[in-house]
Amino acid sequence: MKPELLYGFHAVREALRAGRRDCRVLWLLQPKGRGRPPHRLTDLARAQGVEVRTTPGGVFRGLQEAGVRHQGMALEVGPWRSSTLEEVLTGAADKGEPPLLLILDHVQDPRNVGAMLRICDACGAHGAICARRRAAPLSPAVSHASAGAMEHLPVVQVSNVRQAMDRLRDEGVWLGGLEGSTDDAVPIGKFDLDRPLALVVGGEGAGLSRVVRDSCDFLLRLAMHGQVASFNAASAVAIALYLARQSRSGAR
Repeated sequence: MKPELLYGFHAVREALRAGRRDCRVLWLLQPKGRGRPPHRLTDLARAQGVEVRTTPGGVFRGLQEAGVRHQGMALEVGPWRSSTLEEVLTGAADKGEPPLLLILDHVQDPRNVGAMLRICDACGAHGAICARRRAAPLSPAVSHASAGAMEHLPVVQVSNVRQAMDRLRDEGVWLGGLEGSTDDAVPIGKFDLDRPLALVVGGEGAGLSRVVRDSCDFLLRLAMHGQVASFNAASAVAIALYLARQSRSGAR
């Protein structure tokens, strides 16, 4: 399969640290003038048998034309691999913890997906689940937006989000949909989040799709105190996942 090109310091470093990808070549942009001081990622790459090359343009021309911030470094890697639901649930069990997951219902902006995956990692979620179609592909742009968290976090791509939710329910996981403002949603601060839990967030603008909303065991909302009607999706996910993590027994 065609290799991918991760770019930016954090995405490149975390891919090297995680060791989940087939890392092939670390490209460094050769500046004008003589020589180049040793880069702090060079030793990390070479310790893993990754070839290090410099170039005055090469792979960076395409990145520059695409308008991305590559910071003078790019990592040629093999394709990203989806985790499975079994792997995610086993990972939680191996830690002796009830599952804490995030389900993305057709979120389409790579920056939002990346931000949510970064939040999942920071809050100690065991994994994320996202749709394979009508959603942002799990691309180098998402890895960059996640500051490399995508390279560590188990992420499951599924063809049918509702079927994945049904499977989680069969495994004893509760499904809580995040809704901005609806009469049948419970304020999140009044709900017991200390349970096997998957939080479900909808796409930009449309929110949760009807079939996914109807598949949730309960709906949760964040109380608003200002003039603007809602948090953006990533902010809502950050608050909800942080509260869920803090509610767990022994959390500090």
